[in-house]
Amino acid sequence: MTNAEFLNKNFGTHYSYWKPCTWEYSSTLKVWMVEFDGRVRYGWKNEIDGNRVIEHFVGKKMLPNHQSFTETYRLVVNKTKGHAILGVYKYDKQNSDLLTRRIWVKVADSLKEFNKEI
Repeated sequence: MTNAEFLNKNFGTHYSYWKPCTWEYSSTLKVWMVEFDGRVRYGWKNEIDGNRVIEHFVGKKMLPNHQSFTETYRLVVNKTKGHAILGVYKYDKQNSDLLTRRIWVKVADSLKEFNKEI
């Protein structure tokens, strides 16, 4: 499955192609579609640790569009497992470092569950 196919199926979009790993669902939540396979991509290595998702920057020079982000929440999608939805995660600003280690803590199993709570 491609990112475009995932977005079209789950959000009713009509993309023929969608390369970016993020898609804006709302001003505070983005859909984040990445691989969790231990490989480094664009200087980042992503891992799942219990109810947390951790982004480790292990590269030498960060791409400008990876230096910051605006969302508080992410619907995390594991492309390694056929675009499996892992849940909604909130950025843990207190325990993260924006440029080297970003921690996201699970707050809901699904977007539907998350929307009920807000």
